[in-house]
Amino acid sequence: GLIQSQVLQNYNGRFRLALNASASPDTASNRFVRQYGGSGIHHVALRTSAMRDTSAGLRQAGTPLLPIPGNYYRDLAARFDLPAQTLQWMQEHHILFDQDGDGDFHQLYTQPGRQAFFFELVQREGYQGLGAPNAFVRVTAQQRLEAETNSSAQDAAV
Repeated sequence: GLIQSQVLQNYNGRFRLALNASASPDTASNRFVRQYGGSGIHHVALRTSAMRDTSAGLRQAGTPLLPIPGNYYRDLAARFDLPAQTLQWMQEHHILFDQDGDGDFHQLYTQPGRQAFFFELVQREGYQGLGAPNAFVRVTAQQRLEAETNSSAQDAAV
C-alpha cells in the first residue's frame, strides 16, 4: 500500500504507538508535512471501554465529530452480521467498526482543528489491529469536510 506502519506497544497492548511512513507525495500524511512545514503529531488515539457513553458525552459537550457517509454503514451491513439498531446507533454517532478473529473494534474521530490535528477514540474488545480498513473512509471524510469548509469560506467571501 501507500502507507507502511510499524506499531510499538507495551507488553499488554494497552499503549500502542503507530508510526506511519510513505514515499508517495499524495498521502494525507505527506500533504500535512508539506502544508505545515514538517512532521509532527497528526492525531492522538485514546482508548475507551464504553464507546456509547463516550460518544454521548462528546455529543453533549458539543464536540464536532467527523461525519461519516451513510454508504459506509450500508457496506458494514453487507460485511458483518450486526443488528439493525447497532448499525443505526453507529451511524447516528459516526462510529466506525471493524472485526478480526480476536474481537471487535469501534472508533470515532473528532473533526480536525487547528493545523489539522484531531483525536481518535477507540474501543477494543480483543481486536488486535489498528482499524486499517477504515483509514480510507476517515481520510475521504476529512477531505470532504475540508472541501465543504473551503467552499463555505469562499461563498462567505463573495
